[in-house]
Amino acid sequence: MKKNKRRKKRSKKLVKFFVILILLFSGIISFCLFTPFFNLTEVIVTGAEQISEEQIIATSNLIYGENIFKINKTEIAKSIKGFPEIESVKISRKPFSKIQISVTETYPHYIFKSTDGYVVTNENAKVMRILESTEGVELPLILGIEAENAKISEKMSVQDTIKFDIIVENLNLLMEKGIINELSAIDFTDLSSTEGYLKGGAKVIFGKLTDLDYKLSVLLAVLPQIDASPGAYIDLTTPSNAFYGREEETAQAESTETEDSQGETSEETQNSDA
Repeated sequence: MKKNKRRKKRSKKLVKFFVILILLFSGIISFCLFTPFFNLTEVIVTGAEQISEEQIIATSNLIYGENIFKINKTEIAKSIKGFPEIESVKISRKPFSKIQISVTETYPHYIFKSTDGYVVTNENAKVMRILESTEGVELPLILGIEAENAKISEKMSVQDTIKFDIIVENLNLLMEKGIINELSAIDFTDLSSTEGYLKGGAKVIFGKLTDLDYKLSVLLAVLPQIDASPGAYIDLTTPSNAFYGREEETAQAESTETEDSQGETSEETQNSDA
């Protein structure tokens, strides 16, 4: 009997404790949600360089005077990520009536041809702009793959996804090595015979994409020592035996070889006739 009474007393105490706890939490929640103390008075934007703070705040649809605990952070982040320049968004509540919007931006890196023009993408192939021409855009043109049904802020859609993944992987290696900014175009039409064109006009023959890291190291070492003007070329097909030349010299050498060969053939014919 005594044990039962003790159990009942403990149960009553526990029930009373949980009721008080629930009332306490309810009071705190009510205080946070309905007191003017937490009404929005300031929006702080960090990390924005390409997009103005005013544009970000306007797109967030935040309303000054609204309770910061009633704000839907997921919806705000989704709205702001509509800017192609924004890669990620974090929304934070700050004491006692502030909202902080922290953004991480992304930048344009490449231009691809599309079915109806051109698209500008970041390093992960996120479409940032859709263009009719490349005039005035100083980014490397990527040939050998074409965008289809491009949409701003979405990943570039292509028919051959396997080839596209290979291209993006190698483009990011070019960027990592600091070579991509030296190129005006790169042609991946044939992955076993890839070619690039330096801004100065010289052609870079990469050949197969195997050992590209090594080939890029050789290219970086060679670039300061050569004339990269139009007509020049660097053959990195075999990186341990990289070759620099000029197309006019090569054409002249081939022409000389042809003339010499023809001369030898003519002499042999004359000797044979004699």
